[in-house]
Amino acid sequence: MTIRNVDEAVKQLADAGGFDWFPAYELLNDETKKILSLMEIHKLEAARFYYESFLNKNLLTLDSLDFVITERCSLRCKECSNLMQYYAAPKNFSVDELKAELDSICAVFDEIHELRFIGGEPFLHPNWQELLQYANAKKNIRRDCFYTNGTILPTAQQFETLKAANAWLSISNYEELSRNLNRLTKNLDEHAIPYEVKEIPYWTKCSSFERHERTTQELRKVFERCCARNLATLLNGRLYACPFISNAMNLHAIPQDENDFVNLVENVDVKILRQQVRKLFSQPFFKSCAWCEGRPTPEDVKDEDKIPPHEQTNKPLHYKKILATSNKPHKISVVVPVYNVEKYLSKCIDSIRNQTFEDFNLILVDDGSTDNSLAICEQYAQMDDRITVVSQENHGPAVARNSGLALTRGGGWQSLNT
Repeated sequence: MTIRNVDEAVKQLADAGGFDWFPAYELLNDETKKILSLMEIHKLEAARFYYESFLNKNLLTLDSLDFVITERCSLRCKECSNLMQYYAAPKNFSVDELKAELDSICAVFDEIHELRFIGGEPFLHPNWQELLQYANAKKNIRRDCFYTNGTILPTAQQFETLKAANAWLSISNYEELSRNLNRLTKNLDEHAIPYEVKEIPYWTKCSSFERHERTTQELRKVFERCCARNLATLLNGRLYACPFISNAMNLHAIPQDENDFVNLVENVDVKILRQQVRKLFSQPFFKSCAWCEGRPTPEDVKDEDKIPPHEQTNKPLHYKKILATSNKPHKISVVVPVYNVEKYLSKCIDSIRNQTFEDFNLILVDDGSTDNSLAICEQYAQMDDRITVVSQENHGPAVARNSGLALTRGGGWQSLNT
């Protein structure tokens, strides 16, 4: 069992009742270390961490943290649950920004058992060694891990860096696509670096952005059955509770709901950040769950829901982009479809903004304009936080209106189409 599954195990045991607790890490001693594999030792160390943090509720701890260092990936899987297939211009995050994120997260949490370098493909970041060494020097990070797809083979010197940092690798086996898998595992064995190879028999569809009209009870159920609900993610200065929300917001594919993340960069008050983090991880579900298809745990997956894994796409997938949004509730939402109206658009927006009634938000849906209409919408969104901009391919005014209406549902607002 991996550290990210322990919460679920504890919950199930507590529900069943009648069990005596035995700290499995007590099996770890000098004698057992001689017969256990590196991965078995790692798992017992993970059990020790969880058991100690489980008993000490005053500590603020993380079992694992996905540390996103790049949007780039060496594959383009069209059903990637981390949404890499949507990045049209993927980038590596700067070393200075990533170090600042590590400083912030380590100031907030007392202990992080496992820092998971991830992307995309983390080995595509040209400075991953420097970042690993920086993270390894943090006393409250217990272990570093790289989540890779077996396409990139580190150099001999890079293997030495991994070994010196006591890092380990989790490798997804995508068969012929993981072209360097055999060479990678051979080098890991030679350098005595622990690793796991995960076979991928199937995937489920969980990579689209469509608002689902779910009740509060349904949202709770989706969250409870989600296999990713404990995968805390650090991306672009924000701490999220799951990788779908983090990348969906990073792509501007769903609204930027401030209740569904903690901004570590903008707020430097550690006490307030700790309060925000505790609140974030105590929520029974997230508003952003309404945009997710759901990622069921293996026992909940039906055969008809299984799809072939790691099928590739030739180009980035298109999606509707929400370029700006305000989380403040308003009495009225005004939805304006926009298509090639740069000559008249400013006059239209100004007339709405200058109304004497001010408790509204304005949703501008750019329907694939080929002139400067989208740029004008973006300029107004920067000036007025009541304005939300949605960008989509051209489908006509009816579809554009429906795209805007989708953002108004669930908030108790009245909606006006123009």
